[in-house]
Amino acid sequence: MPIQINIEKAKNIFYKNLEFSVKKEKENIQEKIKAEGNNRLQELIDFLEGYVPDLSDVENTAQIDSRWPEILPFFPSEPLFHKIYKDYDLPENIIAGCELIASPFETTKIISAFNISFIINNEGWNYKFIPWENLLNPDKQYNYFYGRHHEDFPFMYSIIGDKDIAEEEQQYTIPYPNKRILLQKEDNSVIMITPINLRIDLEELTAKLTFIPNKNEWAYHEIFDIDELPSQRYRDSWELIGHE
Repeated sequence: MPIQINIEKAKNIFYKNLEFSVKKEKENIQEKIKAEGNNRLQELIDFLEGYVPDLSDVENTAQIDSRWPEILPFFPSEPLFHKIYKDYDLPENIIAGCELIASPFETTKIISAFNISFIINNEGWNYKFIPWENLLNPDKQYNYFYGRHHEDFPFMYSIIGDKDIAEEEQQYTIPYPNKRILLQKEDNSVIMITPINLRIDLEELTAKLTFIPNKNEWAYHEIFDIDELPSQRYRDSWELIGHE
């Protein structure tokens, strides 16, 4: 398998998530202490603040995860999506968008979409949604939304505008729902491409996205099924290997 976890990067992600999760849980515990009017839970705060596991001997992410304290809920240090607007009223003039299931524990899945060609994930939860070519008028302004109606509902991404959508069957078709293109960066970390409503086949998309004009060559890349990818929690430690 030409993908690996950079274990040192994964350790840094673990410590960053641990620090953030302790901070969030400490706030929750302090609220309980305030409500109860006593310091019964102060020992729990003291334990969490002093918990810094030694990861020098770990060899994989399963061993890293085993060092997470069972009493500590997990809060990702990075938001699942940037600029989230929760519980907004769904706009009427959506000209492109998609619904996503996303969590720190699984690779983001696309439930439905229209007029979105593909998604670029450069790192973490930094997503860029690429609409169909010529869908947007360069002389117009559009609103963009990340959000959901309720925290139990899927995430939504929407482009809002006044352009009429052509009745084309392909605009809702997701021909490669489980495919992910990983493109190697100079430090071996990866850019992940999620194909959505493609008007071209996967091979043509891959060729266009990976070609380097000034070098007249293609960047190293691999295509994976989502079930073949490592834990999403350690997304920023993924590396492509096996290419000189």
